[in-house]
Amino acid sequence: MNTVEFKGAKGALYKTEALYLRRKVFSEEQGIPEALDLDGKDDEAYHLIALIEEKIVATGRINFENRKGHISRIAVHPEHRKEGLGKKVVDQLISLAKSEDINFLYLYPHSYLEKFYMSFGFSTVPDSHEDLEGGHQIIRMEKRL
Repeated sequence: MNTVEFKGAKGALYKTEALYLRRKVFSEEQGIPEALDLDGKDDEAYHLIALIEEKIVATGRINFENRKGHISRIAVHPEHRKEGLGKKVVDQLISLAKSEDINFLYLYPHSYLEKFYMSFGFSTVPDSHEDLEGGHQIIRMEKRL
């Protein structure tokens, strides 16, 4: 595998790159309406991107509020799945949260990703399943730091 470079910043610096990959994965591949992805929280988010040979291959974001962190929009380019990039993105966002003195994390992944996020110590909130447009089912998961 080629060397992966991670870059991150709050606000607009890497937002364009993140949105490009999210559109490719969420809208084009998974059929999630773009309006659901564009929730108005990108400008205040910390965006993390992963690059291989200067091409974006993975992204994720975290928003902070009242010592809580909301991890969201984890996406990995289809050609780079099964390389551990999603895990690396989540690990880096958790590390960032710790460095920002955040004591609680939450996220709303697709239900089929429950075991993936459990491997980071997240727990599923009971009765949190929600059906979204297009047959997508999400759950709420939480983790204390």
